Amino acid sequence: MLFEKWWGNNDGSLLYYANELPNGDFILVGGRKSTLYPPGQGAWENYVCRIDFSGNIIWEKEVGFPNAQDYGGGVVRTSWNTYLLVGTTMGDTLPGYRNVAVRHIDADGNILFERYFTSGIWNEGGSVIETNDSCFVMLCYLGIPSTFNQAPGMIKIDRYGNEIWRHRQDSLEGAPYFIKQTSDSGFIVVGGQTTYNNSYYAKYKSDGNMDWIKYPFGLVDTIPNNPSVLRVNQDGTFDIYYGTYPTIYGLFKHYDSQGNCLTTQEYYDPFLTFFSCNNSDSAIWSISTNTALNILEDDNVFRKKIGLEGWDTLNKGIFSYIKTSDGGYLGVGQYIYDPQNVESQLYFVKFSSDARYQPDQFSESVNAYPNPATDGNITLTFDMKKDDDVKVDVFSADGKLIYSNSIFCPANSHTELSVRLYEISANGGMYILQAKTSDAVIRKKLVVMRQN
Repeated sequence: MLFEKWWGNNDGSLLYYANELPNGDFILVGGRKSTLYPPGQGAWENYVCRIDFSGNIIWEKEVGFPNAQDYGGGVVRTSWNTYLLVGTTMGDTLPGYRNVAVRHIDADGNILFERYFTSGIWNEGGSVIETNDSCFVMLCYLGIPSTFNQAPGMIKIDRYGNEIWRHRQDSLEGAPYFIKQTSDSGFIVVGGQTTYNNSYYAKYKSDGNMDWIKYPFGLVDTIPNNPSVLRVNQDGTFDIYYGTYPTIYGLFKHYDSQGNCLTTQEYYDPFLTFFSCNNSDSAIWSISTNTALNILEDDNVFRKKIGLEGWDTLNKGIFSYIKTSDGGYLGVGQYIYDPQNVESQLYFVKFSSDARYQPDQFSESVNAYPNPATDGNITLTFDMKKDDDVKVDVFSADGKLIYSNSIFCPANSHTELSVRLYEISANGGMYILQAKTSDAVIRKKLVVMRQN
């Protein structure tokens, strides 16, 4: 059930996004040099792959403009289970030297549309969200015409990639990092100044015009600080987690809807970096020295810690986590061979629900035979170490529930359950078995051979 993998050319490759599909597969997004050229000579491309719940690669694709450099920025899973990738494309055949690139793909990696947005010469795409009207707003740098300068901006597009509006704040210094929609259909945007290394947060109206902006550490260089997580709450308040140096290291601030700070909490850890969970606004993570994960509960107290193991721990950099449907965690990043020459491979790792990196006993106690099954009849066996009720679900390959049952399994005994899949579905193929106890979840593949 738990797995770890690194692969690909040593060319600075990395993964920065993960999302779980209904059937337990995962979509991973990152970047690497194109494999269409000799190592070290290809253009940088967006990389997308799909893995199953055991970590096996189902397919992998490079997504980008031909003969151009493509860099990732933000990814969002849409309400219709597709993915919108926003980034930057550099190519001589495009209008600008750098262009905001938007690519809409399905869960099989097929491109549904590509769009490019430019303003002046220098443009870059960043974070993106789906709005409550099924459109998208993306943060970006937009070029100032007739110059090589750029300024923070926002672009709203519809679900087909057509531009609805755009705004560029020429007087605003710095980069926009994160965006969340508020209950009034406006937006909170968090960013950082380039000159003083200071944070800002701003409220925008639904049409993209700025309402107000505030600087939590002032407009002068006080202490270096960097916003890492933005969370918008249902009551209109919002939270920001900052990395601050060199005295506090971590800072949590809770704001009202007008941006006034209500509460502050400090964290003292010299290796503290805050990350948000890709699929949950309520889960906040802290990664210490790249390889340790502290889970921050709703009351902002760390209670669970995950750590990688092995002689090569320092070679593993994790950039993003998601919480998975089995209660565990999937981390993605890069396996670093040579930090000085930026040589790295794509990397992911799966942890169990209780932060273990090693396989648990429950996974080893559940088996299915025959598998593959020629007649659709499969027997599940349970060799439990303690008394427990086991809920058994079987899903089709597209995530539909086709069988559900529960069975009590006494401790230190052998228990069997017969599942007759041909009484439910006449189709052969792959199915997903999910077995769940009071404190653990496992998934296994079931294969039924098609009858002639």
